[in-house]
Amino acid sequence: MSGNKNARINNRTATGTLSDAANLADGAATAIVDTNGYRYMTIFGKATNDFGLTVQYSLTNSASKMVSLYLQDFGTNSVNNINVCHQVLEYPPPYVRLINYNGSQANALTLYYQLSN
Repeated sequence: MSGNKNARINNRTATGTLSDAANLADGAATAIVDTNGYRYMTIFGKATNDFGLTVQYSLTNSASKMVSLYLQDFGTNSVNNINVCHQVLEYPPPYVRLINYNGSQANALTLYYQLSN
């Protein structure tokens, strides 16, 4: 057996902002995130009203090819009168976006994501 027993695997991470205190209308979607090569996608969000978002995916970077990953929205919990959400996707498909199918606009929506392996 050869190789260095003490060799370390470097963790890869990437972060980004999908919405920065902007309104997301009913039926509107965020930008598509390239998750290829990452094991986890963690999504954090907050808004001034109750909101729910549906995770969609595609095997290609095409909005017209998106398919809903979850049939139910991941919703929010209220913390100090701010609606917050947290979702972790394990082994996400190569391209992911979030879409508002909640029936109303998400107000002052802030969404961040972190990719890691």
